[in-house]
Amino acid sequence: MMDADRAATIHRRIATIHGRIATIARAQIAEATTIREVWLIYAAAMLPREAPPVDRAECRRAFYTGAAAALGLFFSFADLGPDGDRDDAAITAKIEALRRELVTFAADLVLEDRP
Repeated sequence: MMDADRAATIHRRIATIHGRIATIARAQIAEATTIREVWLIYAAAMLPREAPPVDRAECRRAFYTGAAAALGLFFSFADLGPDGDRDDAAITAKIEALRRELVTFAADLVLEDRP
């Protein structure tokens, strides 16, 4: 079990990461109309300028693979039920589950970054 101080530190770091991502998202990604544009924004904000080309290429592949996976999930959410109706509550629950998964991922990144 995690002590309160460690949990507070993790929450602060997650908030910092979310803040950086939110700043990028609100300022630039909202204007983007293609995955390529979002990739370029992400790469400029998150990849070191001195990153070797192979690292940049692998990161780009992973980024696009993640975008394709997300698109596939969103398409599956939009499938109509057997009676032809869309279940908005179920779709909302699935999106919330994805949000929680991403928050957990961010927390894991913070823990990995610990000395």
